[in-house]
Amino acid sequence: MAGYFGLRTLRQILLPLPLDRCESKRFESADWQERSQSHSPAAVRGCMVDDLLKRHTLAGKSRFEVIALLGQPDTTDYFQDYDLVYWLGPERGLMSIDSEWLIIRLDAQGRVSDHQLVTD
Repeated sequence: MAGYFGLRTLRQILLPLPLDRCESKRFESADWQERSQSHSPAAVRGCMVDDLLKRHTLAGKSRFEVIALLGQPDTTDYFQDYDLVYWLGPERGLMSIDSEWLIIRLDAQGRVSDHQLVTD
């Protein structure tokens, strides 16, 4: 078995795939908000998003609560029908040609009415 892990590690160094950057990572608000990590090749948000959505209910949260949890949203021309947009990193999978995003829509009262994981 040691040979397998050695070859896998070598492949990850020489030919990293988006799914190699993390197995999964526990959501930590400070790590998510740290721009030097969230927008680096490590793309930690993509590693944390599943845990975030499993442990935190976004539906019904106010804009203030979401920003307190996730920080200021990213600025992008994509997804203009949504109120808060967060870049997660390269899409997960073998063929990563797009980016993955968490998009959040607020209702008339400024509370989360919809959120989705999407690619561009």
